[in-house]
Amino acid sequence: MRYLVNGYFMTCGTSVANLSQGVKDMMEDNKYFDEIALLQVQLLNFFEVHQPASLSISPQELQQTTEEFLRIYPQRPIKINTGGTGLGANYWMFVVLRQIKPNLIIESGVWKGQSSWLLRQARPTAEIHAFDICLNNMLHKEPSIAYHECDWIAENIFNRQPNEGLVFFDDHSNQAKRVREAYDRGFKWLLFDDNVPTDQINRIGRPALPSISMLFDPKLKEGDLIRWELAGQEYCYSFSARDAHGAKELIDYHLVFPTYTCITLVKLY
Repeated sequence: MRYLVNGYFMTCGTSVANLSQGVKDMMEDNKYFDEIALLQVQLLNFFEVHQPASLSISPQELQQTTEEFLRIYPQRPIKINTGGTGLGANYWMFVVLRQIKPNLIIESGVWKGQSSWLLRQARPTAEIHAFDICLNNMLHKEPSIAYHECDWIAENIFNRQPNEGLVFFDDHSNQAKRVREAYDRGFKWLLFDDNVPTDQINRIGRPALPSISMLFDPKLKEGDLIRWELAGQEYCYSFSARDAHGAKELIDYHLVFPTYTCITLVKLY
């Protein structure tokens, strides 16, 4: 049964209000508590509506995972992660990683190192490789993660267990090309940040073109010119099948989570 709370539908018995007393005490002064409560409701309702194949989460599982996230998140090494993943994206990523349970994780786009830390918290025993063409911005380094200062395609890392590997792309590169690369290396689970729809690409400083959403945009045709303005500067991009790399045909399904940067889970065939 669901009921309305502050404009959100909440499934009975799954509110953050049901957290253990120990977690409540720890989070009493945490300014993120109310936001996490809404995110939890939002996530559960999202999975109820979409019911993705080979991925499901029960209210009890979500409750437990949320408690774990609330214990871990205050310990994050970078309190203000400007330009990187924020609270909402981190929460959705944490929940998805706990459900998929990948044993091999590739991160493309390290930035300051916050998301690498989150990947390790979500999967403490996984083999993790973090790639960035420039690691000069990194403020935190996880000792158990292998860092590579190059594009991920430069290293010969292949996934021999398709359902046990995941690639997280937050590198502002052609997302269709990244789908093709991951498919060719045996990965079936992908996470993308900055998968903004065609009419909202001005929200991202340097958008990935084309994005996953663009591949599924029925209005976008070969040769269409997209123009946008950001910080007083004009940009344009011409959509082409060449840029799409046949990626749409490789995708079983994709879920665009309701976060500001449109964190997206992609399942490949």
